[in-house]
Amino acid sequence: MKLTVHIAQEPDIGGMGIYILGENDDGARFIAEQTELAFTTFEDGAYLKPTFIFSRRIGEEFLSGLASALVKAGYRPEELKAGQAEVEALRYHLEDMRSLVFKPLVVKK
Repeated sequence: MKLTVHIAQEPDIGGMGIYILGENDDGARFIAEQTELAFTTFEDGAYLKPTFIFSRRIGEEFLSGLASALVKAGYRPEELKAGQAEVEALRYHLEDMRSLVFKPLVVKK
């Protein structure tokens, strides 16, 4: 089984939709049923049940697909956003170095 995750803007509801699609080994395709997340309060020390439960294989495929879909939709972890500024600074530094190193040699008499 292979899972893919798609994120789409849903203007009708003023939000976004997350679609979990799959394909079995025999080629049959399926979609995860729509569910509504319900939130409830809890006290310190309470036993908490997971919101989602997956087998290891399906969980890994879902999380990998979700990570890819988030990046494709433009979402980046804060750590990557901070790192992106460093990459840009390094890119400009390398351009400056190239202009110094690879400029034509001029010989004066």
